[in-house]
Amino acid sequence: MYYLLGKCTHIYQFVAKLCEEVNVYQVWRDLQKNAKKLQDVFKRRQQEFESNLDNLFDIAHADARQLMKIEEVRMFLQRQREPGRPGHLGGVDKKLTDKEERARLSAVQEDQRIKYVSASTSSVS
Repeated sequence: MYYLLGKCTHIYQFVAKLCEEVNVYQVWRDLQKNAKKLQDVFKRRQQEFESNLDNLFDIAHADARQLMKIEEVRMFLQRQREPGRPGHLGGVDKKLTDKEERARLSAVQEDQRIKYVSASTSSVS
């Protein structure tokens, strides 16, 4: 672990983050136990937990902004650290992209068919 993290101070940061994750797990378990309660206190605690959950996994190096040389990467990291994480990397929905590609191809084929039919009817007349 020490070799992966580089400096000794990073081990302490790693342990602190791990303790924070354990605490978050305990809070989640407590929320699970009170999930069916409808009082405002429990709803507020659940909303606070959901809002704090987005900021849990910031695993970038402490000096990441100073170490990065490309400005675009710095901006991405800055946007990733904003509340709500507008600069996150997400997966691509393969099914949706395949469906959109099929729709685009069928529209192109339909246009070609219409052009072919209109060209053949105009030449017959």
